[in-house]
Amino acid sequence: MQYNPVLQLLTYGVMWHNILITSCGKRVALTISVKKTLTSFFPEGKVFTSDACPEYAPAGYFSDKCFQVPRVTSEDYIDTLLDICFKYKVGLIIPTIDTELAILARNKDVFAKHGIALIVSDISFINIIRYAYE
Repeated sequence: MQYNPVLQLLTYGVMWHNILITSCGKRVALTISVKKTLTSFFPEGKVFTSDACPEYAPAGYFSDKCFQVPRVTSEDYIDTLLDICFKYKVGLIIPTIDTELAILARNKDVFAKHGIALIVSDISFINIIRYAYE
């Protein structure tokens, strides 16, 4: 079955309105834009960011809170994201770098069963794109 955030929302009820932008780095414009849009619909909504080195991530200073997370290759990466989502009521994750797409796609169901949507394609599509130039 294809992952569908709308179906997930209907199945699991009201989504948490907070958003997490991962590997935020220098994505200041994205962070500001997402925050402006979110709060226009949900004034109480928060935009959080994460990065392996938050002290060097300017976008983190424009979010409601920036979290330090392990590198995407760490076996603790997914559990750390889930912990942030549970603690801060994050209902949507926006990944920003290609290296995290595969691990997030492989764990889509783990997040979905908790009502957390990931903006990421299916792993089969990601693999096609990742290896298209080899």
